[in-house]
Amino acid sequence: MQLELSELLAETGQVREAIEVLEFAFQRVHQVYGPETVLVCRRLADLLQESGNHLQACEVLKHALDISEHAGPR
Repeated sequence: MQLELSELLAETGQVREAIEVLEFAFQRVHQVYGPETVLVCRRLADLLQESGNHLQACEVLKHALDISEHAGPR
Protein backbone atom coordinates (compact mmCIF):
# COMPACT_ATOMS: atom_id res chain seq x y z
CA MET A 1 0.00 0.00 0.00
CA GLN A 2 2.86 2.38 0.73
CA LEU A 3 4.20 1.90 -2.79
CA GLU A 4 0.80 2.81 -4.22
CA LEU A 5 0.47 5.81 -1.92
CA SER A 6 3.93 7.05 -2.90
CA GLU A 7 3.02 6.70 -6.58
CA LEU A 8 -0.11 8.78 -6.12
CA LEU A 9 1.78 11.42 -4.17
CA ALA A 10 4.52 11.59 -6.81
CA GLU A 11 1.97 11.85 -9.61
CA THR A 12 0.36 14.84 -7.91
CA GLY A 13 3.71 16.59 -7.52
CA GLN A 14 4.17 15.78 -3.84
CA VAL A 15 7.59 14.21 -4.28
CA ARG A 16 8.86 15.05 -0.79
CA GLU A 17 5.83 13.35 0.76
CA ALA A 18 6.27 10.34 -1.55
CA ILE A 19 9.89 10.03 -0.43
CA GLU A 20 8.82 10.21 3.22
CA VAL A 21 6.30 7.39 2.70
CA LEU A 22 8.93 5.23 1.00
CA GLU A 23 11.56 6.02 3.61
CA PHE A 24 9.11 4.84 6.28
CA ALA A 25 8.44 1.68 4.25
CA PHE A 26 12.18 1.20 3.79
CA GLN A 27 12.73 1.39 7.56
CA ARG A 28 10.08 -1.28 8.05
CA VAL A 29 11.31 -3.70 5.38
CA HIS A 30 15.07 -3.11 5.13
CA GLN A 31 15.85 -6.20 7.23
CA VAL A 32 13.38 -8.40 5.34
CA TYR A 33 14.44 -10.26 2.24
CA GLY A 34 11.73 -10.29 -0.37
CA PRO A 35 10.56 -8.79 -3.65
CA GLU A 36 8.58 -6.04 -1.90
CA THR A 37 11.75 -4.82 -0.23
CA VAL A 38 13.56 -4.49 -3.54
CA LEU A 39 10.55 -2.68 -5.04
CA VAL A 40 10.53 -0.18 -2.18
CA CYS A 41 14.27 0.38 -2.59
CA ARG A 42 14.05 0.87 -6.33
CA ARG A 43 11.16 3.33 -6.14
CA LEU A 44 12.75 5.25 -3.29
CA ALA A 45 16.00 5.49 -5.26
CA ASP A 46 14.09 6.75 -8.32
CA LEU A 47 12.41 9.51 -6.34
CA LEU A 48 15.60 10.45 -4.55
CA GLN A 49 17.43 10.73 -7.86
CA GLU A 50 14.61 12.81 -9.38
CA SER A 51 14.84 15.19 -6.44
CA GLY A 52 18.62 15.54 -6.82
CA ASN A 53 19.72 13.26 -3.96
CA HIS A 54 21.98 11.08 -6.11
CA LEU A 55 24.28 9.90 -3.33
CA GLN A 56 21.38 8.77 -1.15
CA ALA A 57 19.78 7.08 -4.17
CA CYS A 58 23.01 5.13 -4.74
CA GLU A 59 23.06 3.99 -1.12
CA VAL A 60 19.48 2.74 -1.38
CA LEU A 61 20.29 0.88 -4.59
CA LYS A 62 23.35 -0.69 -2.99
CA HIS A 63 21.12 -1.92 -0.19
CA ALA A 64 18.67 -3.40 -2.73
CA LEU A 65 21.57 -5.17 -4.45
CA ASP A 66 22.78 -6.55 -1.12
CA ILE A 67 19.29 -7.83 -0.38
CA SER A 68 19.04 -9.47 -3.79
CA GLU A 69 22.42 -11.13 -3.42
CA HIS A 70 21.69 -12.27 0.12
CA ALA A 71 18.30 -13.72 -0.81
CA GLY A 72 19.68 -15.46 -3.89
CA PRO A 73 17.96 -18.44 -5.48
CA ARG A 74 16.07 -20.58 -3.03
